[in-house]
Amino acid sequence: VKNKMIRPTTIPESLEELTRAADLIVAGKVTDIRSFWNTDRSLIISHVTISVSDVIKGNDRPAEVVVRQAGGEIRSEDIGQRISGSAHFAPGEELVVFLQAPPAFEKQQVGASESYYRLVGREQGKYSLVTTAGSPVKMAVRGVESALADPQTGQVAPAGRDAVPLPELLRASRAALQAQPERR
Repeated sequence: VKNKMIRPTTIPESLEELTRAADLIVAGKVTDIRSFWNTDRSLIISHVTISVSDVIKGNDRPAEVVVRQAGGEIRSEDIGQRISGSAHFAPGEELVVFLQAPPAFEKQQVGASESYYRLVGREQGKYSLVTTAGSPVKMAVRGVESALADPQTGQVAPAGRDAVPLPELLRASRAALQAQPERR
């Protein structure tokens, strides 16, 4: 019997959908990644600390935010756990992230006392900022490892990357905010 790798399927979210669903959109730099076991040691959880340089959406102006997600590496035990759909973060990485505050019941359930966010659309809510040789413009690159399924047609597109100049990403996000009805 041959083993076949099955990639999970995710519904693609456009930049406008990510923007609408986000409570907070920030640009910044990864300053710390801390991974630890959950209470019954069945899942590794990672807290990624991001130093905020710009707030694109949100009423707060935090100096830093923490992104919580499943998966990570506990180097002292030489063990790691990769959860499909979770984004990969690297120390020092510059990025733009689309974030949602977790519901209160989740924070109670996991016993979290510190404030944290989740990525909107999981790995789709993270854009890495890179500079290409010979260009002064940073590119916002989104890498998605999960297959993307169109909810209307059921067609599955392979995982992949998309890149957009950072000024265009920021312009499109701000335009989506302008078009968004006011929350009350």
